[in-house]
Amino acid sequence: MCGFLIYKTEKRLGNLKVEELKNSLSHRGIDISVHNEPGAFVIHNMLPMTNLVDYKQPLINPYKWKGMIGAFTGEIFNWKQIKEKYDLDCNNDSELFADIMYGQKSKEKVHEMDGFWNFGAIHNDNIVGVVDYLSQKPLYYRTDMEALCSEPYPLTMLGPVTKDNIFFSSIPKFGYDTEGNTPWNEIKQIPAGSYYENGKIHKYWNWNLVEDVPLRAGISRSVSARMGGERAPAILLSGGLDSAIIYHYAKKINPDIKVFHIENRENKYIQLLTKKYEKINLSDYTISTEEAIRRNQTPVDLGSVLPQAQLAEALKDKGIHVVLSGDGSDELFSGYDRNLYYDSQHSDIFQELPYYHNPRLDRIMMGSVVELRAPFMASYIVKYALSLDFEARRYKKILKELYKHALPTGIILREKLALKSEKIRKKKQRDNTIENIKIFEKLFSL
Repeated sequence: MCGFLIYKTEKRLGNLKVEELKNSLSHRGIDISVHNEPGAFVIHNMLPMTNLVDYKQPLINPYKWKGMIGAFTGEIFNWKQIKEKYDLDCNNDSELFADIMYGQKSKEKVHEMDGFWNFGAIHNDNIVGVVDYLSQKPLYYRTDMEALCSEPYPLTMLGPVTKDNIFFSSIPKFGYDTEGNTPWNEIKQIPAGSYYENGKIHKYWNWNLVEDVPLRAGISRSVSARMGGERAPAILLSGGLDSAIIYHYAKKINPDIKVFHIENRENKYIQLLTKKYEKINLSDYTISTEEAIRRNQTPVDLGSVLPQAQLAEALKDKGIHVVLSGDGSDELFSGYDRNLYYDSQHSDIFQELPYYHNPRLDRIMMGSVVELRAPFMASYIVKYALSLDFEARRYKKILKELYKHALPTGIILREKLALKSEKIRKKKQRDNTIENIKIFEKLFSL
């Protein structure tokens, strides 16, 4: 889990600009590398997961490709199996992804990857960028120059930017932008499941090519995969259905997994699952609204940005770099109250997750150098959820049926309690967004 910026520039960047760009991504890892030459500038900050000693980024001319300078972030949990299946010459998931996408040019094999990713490169004098199927690792590009970055704000440092008035007028109206716009006209988000090449967007992801896996077996597989790596993951356990299901499998793999619980009036539920947990009081981790907005790099907040930032700081304070969560289940299995009135699944999966939920999780958690892994967002689980009719998944009916004998009845029957700041609970969403816009404009000089 890392971050990168790739800039196709005619001149070598000066030392002051390099330091400025390094600082803008310094929170996304523990080891930063820079490649700076005429024609290509790459900065990569790494938080290694599978090889804590022998890792190299950016990728420079791998597999005897001439002219390739690239960078990868994310995790492909089954990369070794794919390597063996296709007899690939690669040493890690970064090289495997580059080889499949741009060495072999066999994009159909990407659908066998279990994980989340983005990738950027200057290849054969072209700048290219790839994003996973739900933008769990979002990627941004400038429309007026050839540059890509894991976050939008560092791209503002490469040249003048202007305020996107449509973005700022739409978020009080809709809650968040649904098209990949950012606060700046010149910076856009690459759509989920797409790749960018020389200013154009191409769709590569095909849900029909994803393996069909039964739901219970899929959840078990996904949790098991996300328990791997050389940094032992902890788990966020709220006492809700989603995290309880994840915990059900995780504790079988590691009975001593560290469990963290956010104080959110849910203690009675978590105690139905375990007595061994560490409670996090978010009030112990002081983060201002201004700081949370700065980390999120957008004024968009449906209620959880501030508590998410406090949680990320708490995990960092406790030495945690990897954590499992139940994120994604509500969107897949129609768990929100709006499903009382209408079926919101497709909007939840293809708009809310890639354009609000996942970018927020990525930036806020990585702001404290924490990788969040969400087993429900595995591609084969998403595909299964999309195959269900509304009544089968409404209010997570299918999950409750599958796990009613594995989990305490109190967990199965309880109502959802969202993690939201008290400020959001007490104010209208629109009023909070307007207030955030004013703060954002001041912080980012717009």
